[in-house]
Amino acid sequence: MQEFKPQASPRIIWGWALILLIVVSAAAPAYLTYKQGEWTLATAVPFVGLILLALGLVGYFLYAAYTLAYEVDEKQLVIRWANRRLTIPLKEIKKVELSQEGKTFARLWGASWPGLHIGTFAHRGEKYNLYATARKNVVLLYTKKGQFGLTPANREEFLAVLQPKAGKSGKGGKK
Repeated sequence: MQEFKPQASPRIIWGWALILLIVVSAAAPAYLTYKQGEWTLATAVPFVGLILLALGLVGYFLYAAYTLAYEVDEKQLVIRWANRRLTIPLKEIKKVELSQEGKTFARLWGASWPGLHIGTFAHRGEKYNLYATARKNVVLLYTKKGQFGLTPANREEFLAVLQPKAGKSGKGGKK
């Protein structure tokens, strides 16, 4: 099995900045409320609950961004992110190609986070399932179950490994 990490995205720093912003913006009102003697269980529980929920969501997306990977073996392509795995049998891949340089994707459903794009995205009327760190320069997979977009760091090597194994005839498509 060969593992491919996604292309690095410097935009992931915004996730860490958002965590810092949540903590700082939550700490100031909490401290002032506590200092004025108005901090009670009735005010603390919902406040702390909302902060923990926000931190949990942001933390989950950061975890997903850091664990995103693509694995190719003799029979399948596995897309891993967070605690999820998506398996695509290689025989179901009809075509593999590189997207156009300026091809971008608009989110229909899912998460579009700085440095992580997971979900259903559209481009010129077509739907793609993106598991990517960017919405440009994407490797496109056309399968029986739908179209997928991935962003391995070394796209050419990923294509060289995947294309000969894809499809029934052993040929995955063209570059």
